[in-house]
Amino acid sequence: MIWQTNGNTTNLFVSLTEGGKPAKGVPISGMDAMMLGHMSCVQYIRNFPGLTSEACIRSLEIMSRHNV
Repeated sequence: MIWQTNGNTTNLFVSLTEGGKPAKGVPISGMDAMMLGHMSCVQYIRNFPGLTSEACIRSLEIMSRHNV
């Protein structure tokens, strides 16, 4: 995944692969990427009932600074 800007538009560009098939590039609008992030955060928190949304976001911020 990589953010790409073209003029005034920013999209998340995702390269998807499936075994034995060529890679396919899929652009996702900034708004749709944000909504996917929100849905992912909600689902993640459902899997860890004691986790707050603030703690989830903080963990993501910390991990974004590391090459993992």
